[in-house]
Amino acid sequence: MNSSEGIDILEALGFQEKKDIIGSYCNKNRIIYFLKIHQNEFIVFSPNSFDKKNQPQNFDCWIDKYGIIDDIGVIPPIESKILKYSFDFEKHYELLKQYLPKKK
Repeated sequence: MNSSEGIDILEALGFQEKKDIIGSYCNKNRIIYFLKIHQNEFIVFSPNSFDKKNQPQNFDCWIDKYGIIDDIGVIPPIESKILKYSFDFEKHYELLKQYLPKKK
């Protein structure tokens, strides 16, 4: 699976994209994808290549806490934990699925 298919999956799951202005996850001004899963908790997918020509090739997946949604990409997270480095959508989707909000 290529990275554009991964982005398609994230968008289908309701992830939003935002520019990481301060470079919390990789380099400054990279596009990250996030989804709110609890009050202040978000799943964040970030490119893990520092070479802009390779972005997005691969993503790391994080579970992070922010004060408000507008803080994402603007200030560092309050808490951050890696869910999976080099996330592979075919191999690791079940891991992600357990964190996704339940559909009503």
